[in-house]
Amino acid sequence: MSPLYREKCKVMYTDTDSLVYHIECNDVYEMIKRDITRFDTSNYPPDNAYGMPLVNKKVPGLMKDENNDAIITEFVGLRAKIYAVRMDGRKDIKKAKGVKNNVVTRTITFDDYTRCLNEEIEMTRRQSCKIQATPSIYGVRVENRSESVR
Repeated sequence: MSPLYREKCKVMYTDTDSLVYHIECNDVYEMIKRDITRFDTSNYPPDNAYGMPLVNKKVPGLMKDENNDAIITEFVGLRAKIYAVRMDGRKDIKKAKGVKNNVVTRTITFDDYTRCLNEEIEMTRRQSCKIQATPSIYGVRVENRSESVR
């Protein structure tokens, strides 16, 4: 991507098997169609508004738009596996490694991720879990660091 778009393409976030790019262009969907051999677009809806052909299903090494035809309007990546995504017409996606999904859903907001980034702060959340040590079950309360830029 970078060689194609040079200074108009920036990697915003990486993880084990994913990248999030910020690409400055007039129409990203036209860009994808122009370079369709580089993309797996098989998960787009058949009647998508962009006229995206459904091609290259599961071809290794190709880029894939995991959001299909949803447009990302905001992205906050704090570190690997700790990020939030805001998209037009969909619920926010929030991930925080080590924090249970229900704790993330109920207690962490998109703005919390933004605050951690802008103010360089850490936030913690409490969560309970059960640990089984045969034959007894113990309840444990754990406090995890949920978001951080450090």
